[in-house]
Amino acid sequence: MDTETQKNGKNNRAAEKKEKKSASPFHGVTQNLRDALRIRKSDKLAPLTDLFTLAVAMLFANRHLIFGSYPLAIGLLSVLPERVWIALAGAVLGSLFLGRAGVIYAMIAVLVVFLRVVISGGDPTEEEPPAIGGRSGGAPRQRGLFREALPLRVSCAVIGGFVAAVYEVLLNRLTLATAAFGISMVLIPGMLVLAFYGLFDCGITVRDLLFGKRNLFADAGKDAQKTLVLLWFRLSAAVFLFFITYALDRIALFGIQFSYIFAAAATLFLAKRFGALYAAVGGFATTVGLSANFAVSFALSGLAAGLLFPVGQVYALVGGGAALCAWSSYAAGLSGLLSVLPEYLIGAALLFPLLGRLSTEAAPQVAEQICRTATDMVGTMALAYRERKESDFLGFERSLARLSPLVKRFAASEERPSTEEYRALVADCADKLCMTCPGYVGCRSANVRPVERSAERIADKLSRGEPIGKEDLDDAPAFCAMTEQIADGIKHAASLLEGEHGKARRLDLFAEDCDLLADMIAEIRENGERERALNEELSEKLIRVFAEYGFTDGVIRAFGERRPYVLAAGEDATGAAISSPDLQKAFDREANRIFGKPTFYRRGKMAVMETAADRSFETEYAYATLAKGTDERSGDSAGCFVTEDLKFYAVLSDGMGSGEIAGETSEFCISFLQTILGTGVSKAGALRLLNRILRRRYEECGATVDLFEFDLITGEAMFFKSGAAPSYVKRQDSLFRLRSETVPLGLLKKIDAERIRTEVRDGDWILLFSDGVCQNDDAPWLVEFLNRPAKKTPEEYAGAILQAARAAASQTDDMTVLAVRIRKI
Repeated sequence: MDTETQKNGKNNRAAEKKEKKSASPFHGVTQNLRDALRIRKSDKLAPLTDLFTLAVAMLFANRHLIFGSYPLAIGLLSVLPERVWIALAGAVLGSLFLGRAGVIYAMIAVLVVFLRVVISGGDPTEEEPPAIGGRSGGAPRQRGLFREALPLRVSCAVIGGFVAAVYEVLLNRLTLATAAFGISMVLIPGMLVLAFYGLFDCGITVRDLLFGKRNLFADAGKDAQKTLVLLWFRLSAAVFLFFITYALDRIALFGIQFSYIFAAAATLFLAKRFGALYAAVGGFATTVGLSANFAVSFALSGLAAGLLFPVGQVYALVGGGAALCAWSSYAAGLSGLLSVLPEYLIGAALLFPLLGRLSTEAAPQVAEQICRTATDMVGTMALAYRERKESDFLGFERSLARLSPLVKRFAASEERPSTEEYRALVADCADKLCMTCPGYVGCRSANVRPVERSAERIADKLSRGEPIGKEDLDDAPAFCAMTEQIADGIKHAASLLEGEHGKARRLDLFAEDCDLLADMIAEIRENGERERALNEELSEKLIRVFAEYGFTDGVIRAFGERRPYVLAAGEDATGAAISSPDLQKAFDREANRIFGKPTFYRRGKMAVMETAADRSFETEYAYATLAKGTDERSGDSAGCFVTEDLKFYAVLSDGMGSGEIAGETSEFCISFLQTILGTGVSKAGALRLLNRILRRRYEECGATVDLFEFDLITGEAMFFKSGAAPSYVKRQDSLFRLRSETVPLGLLKKIDAERIRTEVRDGDWILLFSDGVCQNDDAPWLVEFLNRPAKKTPEEYAGAILQAARAAASQTDDMTVLAVRIRKI
């Protein structure tokens, strides 16, 4: 009791320590960095977004506003929900370009981030910000680092600005200039947080912004709250673009203004992605802080490009440039033309590679019609897919039908009584029938028993199921008139005995059989439902990829987890986009699977793709066996097979003893598992059923089962060992032994099997042995041999191990080696 109390106290202290650590405001920093690295591995846009964030933070830190204040970087650091560390690095670098005064601004940037870590590190939950793309908003979610509420972000910005204001006053004393500087530094960072918040926390990602989804930015079909959030996003984006061009205003190279290059690229992006109206507003907002005349030029350029993009990309670029040049020449003459035309050409050239991949927000009516058609097509095929998967249950029924004759052949002697019971039956029948004979008294006085010497032979024939006749009573006296009646009586009594013998056992076990089959059927249904269910997480990922490749109004659905099945439909007149190899590779990357060759269907301009995850690994295998005696059949059996659901199995079974009966038992185990696995039944359920069949055979029999399961799709590996010898996983530079102390199947009512999960890599060898090879668990010669380089092929390797076993150990049992090599496709 004292030991248990100490153990509980120790566990409680550890839990409290862990809870305190998780409540620390700095505990989330490591997790935040780890999550960011994981996201970057799966997001192709992450490097571009990181670079953009770093550059903007540097620009904002280096650009002042009214009264010489520098609030832009503080506002940006206070509002960002992601990439805060990258923005901090950019703000520090940008501040250092200010010289000695920049040191305090770099320290303020660090202070702002520190405050956000303290504030957001210990708050467990928050409300999901309202989303506008059809995704639900307002639901509770786990708050991460830098996900604090808006008022708290404003507070961080105000504190950072206040520190800068105090420093300025202390350095230059309180004057009208320092007071104006201080007021601007206190007020403007908080205002910038409010202005930028709609851009970063409305549920729209960079991928959505570039490639979008169906009607993501349209007001149609959205409620009042989502419409308000969308308006906030637009205003925030306009303000953000304004300040970027404002920060770029001082940067020029050979007379080329970087601010106008950015304005040209942003205007053309808006024209292609959102149309003429958005481009006109964006072009004006982007450049109004630089020049009112040129703001009109860029607004007209965006309007012209937006109208011409549906005609063609080249037409849009030329038309936008012509409108820009026309108004600039009108407003400022030749100097105006030369001030913006080179920048427009450079901006268009830089954006040109991206323009072809950008999607265009469709009109609500057109998008709705395309989406409806795609949804109908995907829904029809999804229904067909579910019906196909439901047929898995019928497959199990067919499997049971195939098992029936197999089990009957194996258990042919199951219901037959023992030889001793037949011998007693023969003697009893002879005594009872002789008593009805008139010559019974004479035979008894002469001590004559008609079947005394032939009873053993008759019992043997009955136990083997062979028929008997009066000729089998060859030791009966010549004068005996009851020979034929005795033979008929023995046959009739044997038939009754056999029926009663089997009936009693069947009645006792019928309820247990029903329970076992019910469990197996439930497992099949559960597995089938899991693979038929919609995989919402994967569907969401593939939707973004689909939109990135131009199917903004398409529909895509993924079903199942282990072996995802994907249906996608979208408008593709030529079929080139939906059949693109790059799209297939993107699906593979997002699902972390390798999809098989897709099938395509067409209805007018609509194209439909159907594909499912295929194998990511392949196996090579071979086995070698050696019987104990030269004339005997080996009691070991081995087999390898791949099921329809792409799982590879390697099985080695060792029947009790050696010879014919042991060989039949182990061979039956292999055949049984090959037939039953792959129907959705768990390995535990299959082994339970196999154990019951072995126990019901009249002759006592048992067999070890060493089952290796390898998922060719996911690469997961598992051993199921029941009385089996140790197995090994051989890697190029290491060797792992897997063993269990369990009892063979068929000996106990409840199966004694151990499940061992193991890691398998490309190039690994899986080695299974019967106990004739591993006569003891340590087997030093075997470990030494396996540590040597493996042979080139499984056939050579299995044969070499068997030869070494024959030379190193006395052959007191059958020997079998099964070698499997794993290869990644």
